[in-house]
Amino acid sequence: MKTQISFIIRVAFLILMSQSVFAQQTGNTVASGGPLGIYVQLGTNLPSAIHPVDGGVAYSIERRVSGENKWVPIASVSAPASLSDFRSRLEKSMHEVPEPIPMNYIPIDTLWQLVSRYGSMDSLGFWSNVLAVRLAAGMMYFDATAKRGVHYQYRVLLVGKSRRQILVLLSNVESYPQVAILPKLHFYSKITTEKYVVAYWTSGRGSAGNPFTAFCQDGLRGSFRPVAVRRFLTQRKDSIFYGIEDTLVQAYQIYRYFLVPQDYFGNPGIASDTALVGAYSFVEVPLPISMHVTNLDSTGGLRITWKLRNTRALRSLAIYRSVDYDKGYVKLTDLSPQADSYVDQTAKPMVRYFYYIVMTGILGEASPPSAKVFGMYISKIAPLAPAIFGAAGTPDGVRFSILASDNRDVNFRVYRNDGTHKYLRLVSGAVPRTDSVTVFNDTSHVLSGNLTYAYAVRAEGASHVLSGFSDTVYVRPGVATHPPTPLGLTATAEGKAIQLYWHDMQPFDDALRGYIVYRRTLNAGKSPGAFVRLSPSFLPADQNHFADTTAEVGLHYDYAVRAVDMFKTQSALSASAQAGIPAVQPIPPAGLTATSTQGGILLQWDRTYQPGLMVYRLYRYQRGAYPIRIATVRPDQTLQFLDDHTEKGQLYFYYLTSVNTEGVESDRGEEVGIRR
Repeated sequence: MKTQISFIIRVAFLILMSQSVFAQQTGNTVASGGPLGIYVQLGTNLPSAIHPVDGGVAYSIERRVSGENKWVPIASVSAPASLSDFRSRLEKSMHEVPEPIPMNYIPIDTLWQLVSRYGSMDSLGFWSNVLAVRLAAGMMYFDATAKRGVHYQYRVLLVGKSRRQILVLLSNVESYPQVAILPKLHFYSKITTEKYVVAYWTSGRGSAGNPFTAFCQDGLRGSFRPVAVRRFLTQRKDSIFYGIEDTLVQAYQIYRYFLVPQDYFGNPGIASDTALVGAYSFVEVPLPISMHVTNLDSTGGLRITWKLRNTRALRSLAIYRSVDYDKGYVKLTDLSPQADSYVDQTAKPMVRYFYYIVMTGILGEASPPSAKVFGMYISKIAPLAPAIFGAAGTPDGVRFSILASDNRDVNFRVYRNDGTHKYLRLVSGAVPRTDSVTVFNDTSHVLSGNLTYAYAVRAEGASHVLSGFSDTVYVRPGVATHPPTPLGLTATAEGKAIQLYWHDMQPFDDALRGYIVYRRTLNAGKSPGAFVRLSPSFLPADQNHFADTTAEVGLHYDYAVRAVDMFKTQSALSASAQAGIPAVQPIPPAGLTATSTQGGILLQWDRTYQPGLMVYRLYRYQRGAYPIRIATVRPDQTLQFLDDHTEKGQLYFYYLTSVNTEGVESDRGEEVGIRR
């Protein structure tokens, strides 16, 4: 937008705003802060030597800083003495008001006649509400000497020729600058063309109009700056609408505007919503013409072509497609406004498609749909050969995935060779394509887990034209094999190892790979746990024996063997065999005696002389009850124990065992019985 532009002002707008805003914002307020100073209201009469007011011929304005007592005279104001004086005052006041008015719009001669004849504000009619006129006529004073941010109080006195003073007004305390408390303006609507833009804001119902300043940003770049535009107010029912008209816009350029309302004295309110507009009329942009759909037999798909007569207001084009003329349209893609064609390579053969175009404007506007056109893709070109991946055996046979290489693929045909025939043979019907990857399962009952098969696939187009063969893959079915279960397992303790032997199973299965040995510990009084693999790796198929050198002395073990074939299939566990390396059994103590005493039953026994003895364990029980351990005594302690947890008249039985450092417990020693 050009920066050097004229500022068009409607005088009626300014005068009406002055009337309404002054009525709202002055009231009983004598002093009012503005952007550059403080305005002081003097009175409704215009004192002068010709029209004295209560003997006074001028207003004396005095000022004091808030909180201080001293009043300082700052000005003396009376009505203008002549037409030239009134004119010069008007010219000066135009530099003191927020919204100056061209001098040729003011009826200066008429206003001077009214001032000189009546000496009263009321005689000026609606012009008495225009701030510049009030200053020039002597009804108001602008204090430009006040300091920013300092609070002042003013008093207005009538001064006569005899220097008699009469207090007319005592002001409120005021400072400047001020922020006007005005309703926020909200963006309402816009009218745009290539030659001008018009935008409207509203302050809501029941709000009066205010002067305002417009700010603009060109092309979404740079900062906002004040802009001289045609401004106007309109009223609809009880709402005021603020309007601007910018006629110096550049066609198809983007602009952002916002308004800042002002009060009577030029104090700014809060900024309005920002309006985003473009210098064009999107509803007048012609829709695409000359739309056609052409079948592409060589490359595949349908080509849609069109012509656009105006692309400057467009941001993009959207292509929509459906198989139904009236409904179900889905957007295929967004294109540049400069595009004049699009190839729909997702079109399926032998399907009739309908297309239309929707234009999107620079600011996101959407046009109505264009005219609809239709076409059908027909092709007899052989599709590209597919690819096979992920081939693997399954418990039921073979499974692999087919990767489509062509959007024209409809079905697949599967071929197989088991090595007994010279060529691949068709082994499937039409396998429907599912998305880009199709899974095929060959569960034929003729498949064997001992053979490897060759597979290849051909794609089939909509017109039943077959592609070439895919690469060949080789895979063995995962059909279960059954290696023989080892027989004749024996386990024998020899020294510090347990030797295992079983029958050689190679004559029963040529695919035998080896053996796995398992072991579990048999604990007295406990259920045996699960078998745990003992050999770290497969034993070779020709090794039908194994030495367990990890067996611990005194423990009893259960062993089993499993055969494994070359396909890693395992046989069932063999019948188990048990063996263990016996431990040295400790000798139980002897000479156990029991004596009933006042404090309980005293147990005593003889010392056992045996290497590696760790403790003696004393047990007690009653008939029909399970023995419980009541004491543990080391061999180096006194070999006796007082059982003070007995009852008189009860019969008790006692016995001892020995435990060595390996934790092996002896058999029961001699048992004694005694009644307390």
